[in-house]
Amino acid sequence: MRKRAGIFRYITIAIAGIAASIAQQQKSAETPASGSAAISSGTRVVAELSRGLSSKRAKAGDIIKAKVIQDVIAEGRIVVPRDSRMLGRVIEVKTSHKEDRESRLAVIFDRVLLRHGAEADFRGVIQAVAPPIPRVDNPDQLLPSNLGGGAGRSSGQTQPMGGNGSRSNSGMRTVTAGQGTVGNVSPPTPTVVQTTPSGALSAGARGVIGIPDLALGIDSSGGTAKTVLRSRKGNIHLDGGTQIVVRVIPEGPPRTKTEIR
Repeated sequence: MRKRAGIFRYITIAIAGIAASIAQQQKSAETPASGSAAISSGTRVVAELSRGLSSKRAKAGDIIKAKVIQDVIAEGRIVVPRDSRMLGRVIEVKTSHKEDRESRLAVIFDRVLLRHGAEADFRGVIQAVAPPIPRVDNPDQLLPSNLGGGAGRSSGQTQPMGGNGSRSNSGMRTVTAGQGTVGNVSPPTPTVVQTTPSGALSAGARGVIGIPDLALGIDSSGGTAKTVLRSRKGNIHLDGGTQIVVRVIPEGPPRTKTEIR
């Protein structure tokens, strides 16, 4: 009996040790690199607005909150985990009036609150915006067929994707961070694959998608690069959950004014 009790105790200790090791490895994989390398220039972060944003109600200085909805991976590590909080601010507001129907919102993103209490500062502009992801009552409806979805859903082989956030036929996607053009050098293979529902933006998306009468541009006047949202027919209104792709830019602001169509 004593021998059996000793073997059982040994097995229990071994299992506990393995579980602790796995937990530590997972935590290390999700801990971003220190310094500016954590969110390098060129990184694209897909997020959704935590609450609505309107040119009629917003004021310069208002804080904008967004939730990251896709892991961002660089060099095989998660540098920005899903559910991190991204913060921005309103720089300038112009409301629509009878005499001048055009409205404008100038915004910038400059901070992300990561898990494990870490923070990172950066300068980011919006390169794409789209309506909220359609919600369904049954989460299984969002799964591709090879992951348990029923008949009539898309099919295909699941493949990890690279830095442009492109999508496989199965709807699986990861986001990989990087700087500039990689050329013929293949990016590191992502270690995390996650499901994304139909209607979700990819990290490579650009411009305004599915929101009428809204234009998106980047303006560097005043010495600070910022995103400019513009409507020529009335006040801008973005619902809570509106999807955005924020691109991290160098500290030096761009020299030209660019419109993203």
